[in-house]
Amino acid sequence: LLFMTLLFFGGVGAVDDYLKVKRGGADSGLSRRMKLLLQGVFASLFAVLVLSEGTSPFPEGIRDQLYLPGLPPTAVPPPELGVLYFGLIIAAFLCISNAINFADGLDGLAIVPSGMCALVCGVFAYFFSHATLASAAQFAHLEGMTEVAVFAAAFLGASVGFLWFNSYPAQVFMGDTGSMAIGGTIAALCIVTKTELLFLIAGGVFVYEFLS
Repeated sequence: LLFMTLLFFGGVGAVDDYLKVKRGGADSGLSRRMKLLLQGVFASLFAVLVLSEGTSPFPEGIRDQLYLPGLPPTAVPPPELGVLYFGLIIAAFLCISNAINFADGLDGLAIVPSGMCALVCGVFAYFFSHATLASAAQFAHLEGMTEVAVFAAAFLGASVGFLWFNSYPAQVFMGDTGSMAIGGTIAALCIVTKTELLFLIAGGVFVYEFLS
């Protein structure tokens, strides 16, 4: 799911950047409507995979639950959204991926908060994957989350490597290829680690820019 998201959003961004270079204008790439359409179609597919038996990374009991930041699931049961969770996944992809795309501009502004979001998701994934830690945090124990933690750690490492060349004064710019790939991947990480609402805090820079 995560690697598929990275490739798809990075591919859409790459096509957009290619068209901008070929046509010689910053507004000559894919239209906003086309980008939103492609993102929405992929988000719908992602939601189907997450919510369907056999492809979902979650057991049936917590598949459509919305975890509340800072509240132990056993003390305050997460609400089960049912079909509304499908819409939440689509909204998370559209909002998070475009918020990070908006933030890309100032040197290092997009990559630093993205790395921090990946770190937060990675910590949650590790808690889910570790039986003792999951029990202490009153989370469900999900062995498959080990791979998510590894993916998040690799993402953070790549972010630090890119920051070396992207900090002020930047030598390398990510373009839409990078910002869309990062945005989509962060959205997917938040969904598979049940941290959709926590993104409002961990990704506060992106939320503030998006709202402004």
